[in-house]
Amino acid sequence: MTAASTLDGELRAMALRAPPSGTIRVPWGRGSVECDVAAADAIGCSVDRVRIAFLDPRGVDAAGIRSVADTLCRKLKYLMEPLEVLEVETDPPTVQARSRPPSSGTGGASYYELRLARDSIVLVRFQAARGAPRIPCAMQLTREVLVRLVDDLVAAAEQLA
Repeated sequence: MTAASTLDGELRAMALRAPPSGTIRVPWGRGSVECDVAAADAIGCSVDRVRIAFLDPRGVDAAGIRSVADTLCRKLKYLMEPLEVLEVETDPPTVQARSRPPSSGTGGASYYELRLARDSIVLVRFQAARGAPRIPCAMQLTREVLVRLVDDLVAAAEQLA
């Protein structure tokens, strides 16, 4: 059973609890998947953060992480906001990608932020009203999209771990 299918089973069980929220942790071959769920039901969920952690990271350099990030940005088009690498740090090697362009709404702009490092991959969403600091906001995903997202993030993690 894959980490994504295990996560889906945990989401199904969570949707039956009151309140249907919490952190789901499931193992994958070289680490764990952590999903902070604000709410879940039979169809979808509000997710505050998805983190793929590596138990034994390899010494991948910034160029290697950038390559994985570029591939992942192309793959995650189903999030409906194209991601683009914005920053590459060499010490420690870290790559940050964001939605380009961000979504616009009455509350301001909202965007995904994807961070890849030697020991983890993290996806979060932020919202920022004009002139105000950004604040985290939940990703509204169907369970099917979340399972696909976790599969894609774990596949990227396998290239780094």
